Amino acid sequence: MRRAIACPVPALLALLVFAPLAAVAAAPPPAEETVPAAALENQPFGPAERAATLDRIAELIERNYVYKDKAQTIAAEVRAMKSDRELAAAPDEVMWATILTRRLQAHDIHFNVSWSAAATPASNLAGAVPTDPKALERTLASENYGFAKVERLAGNIGYIQMSFFAPFDRSLTGDATPAARKAGEAALQLVSRSDAVIFDLRQNMGGSPDMIDLLLSAFLGDKPVLLNRFYQRQGDRTVDFTTLPNYAGPHLADQPVFVLISGATASGAEEFAYDVQTQKRGIVVGERSAGGANPGGVFDAGAGLQVFISTGAARNPVTGTNWEGVGVKPDVEAPADQALEQAHALALQAVLEKIASTDPTEARWTLERLEAQRTGARLTAQEEATYVGVFGDRTVRLEDGALVYRRDRRPPVRMIPLGGDTFALSNAPRMRLVIEKGADGRASVLVTQSADGDRASFARTGG
Repeated sequence: MRRAIACPVPALLALLVFAPLAAVAAAPPPAEETVPAAALENQPFGPAERAATLDRIAELIERNYVYKDKAQTIAAEVRAMKSDRELAAAPDEVMWATILTRRLQAHDIHFNVSWSAAATPASNLAGAVPTDPKALERTLASENYGFAKVERLAGNIGYIQMSFFAPFDRSLTGDATPAARKAGEAALQLVSRSDAVIFDLRQNMGGSPDMIDLLLSAFLGDKPVLLNRFYQRQGDRTVDFTTLPNYAGPHLADQPVFVLISGATASGAEEFAYDVQTQKRGIVVGERSAGGANPGGVFDAGAGLQVFISTGAARNPVTGTNWEGVGVKPDVEAPADQALEQAHALALQAVLEKIASTDPTEARWTLERLEAQRTGARLTAQEEATYVGVFGDRTVRLEDGALVYRRDRRPPVRMIPLGGDTFALSNAPRMRLVIEKGADGRASVLVTQSADGDRASFARTGG
């Protein structure tokens, strides 16, 4: 079984994705009709076609929705919407689909009805809308297979930001290795010398188990580990997903792992975080995720309309349940926009306390800078003025209410007070400044310190 992807990529990829997971809202009271029914009679999407479309959507749900008993209830509700005043008053297919989506999401947030003027590929009641594999591959490649950023953060912490998890044939290796798998292995190789790794999934709406299982293969040992089971209504069967038995990338069993999530984290991205938690392999940081655990597909509903229907459900082998409707609860709660800084600090603490850091001075200095930015000293304008000066080809000055350091023609760097006349630099983790003051209480000497142990002093020459 191929699980559906959910990610904010172009429309072609959407044929393999979970629908956008909008927050579930209770349906408002029926609105008064603003468009007379007679005015819709001669429209292309008039009452007769709307009724037929509701029947088709109801039948699609009956045949495909993951929970058979619940499917009957939802289908009956959809058929009853033929007399719904709000739907009847919708002026076009787009608004009609939006209203119906809101109603359906009260049952399952994956439901999504959409309309396109383009012709819909033929499909039947038992099968999802097909897609063009070559066009899909071009789309995935243009999005770098979901790898938005792979970086080294200060203190030798690896950082992988992913917008989605790309699919690939996990059985192919060697010369036949798919490009998506190569991208995943390359990302792992780039962070293989890091002391810890942060996966940023705060804007990731899901994806394929192939990439999820590949990435976690690096962190869960040499033998395949059962990560998740997915019940599939078609065939009434359950399919197991494990880390890859043919994994040949770097093994990072000793690296601490941190996963960033938010309310926008959904579907497969939630599974990644949930797997890390249930396997006790890392720390999840941020805000509770969206709560979508049911994979599915897009079905043709006629009249240019399509409907996403959940056709399966996750069953974690450790908990026996999943995150549907409740989301993944972070181990460390933090506002989404502060989660990276929080995880970065936690990663540095871990490598300094529990394992040998490859660059302990940079790690310690970075941790102190992060802590200072969060709770550190704040200088008054009068205090800041005492550090301003020119020291040969180096200057300290105030810009936009903050101290900045500049050397010759290089861009200015913000100074972060650490206390005791010592400053970190916002984008130079291996360097610090100490400003010595004269009898008049103003800066007299600028001292630069390097994480390598080098020091240099520059007497004040003006300013």
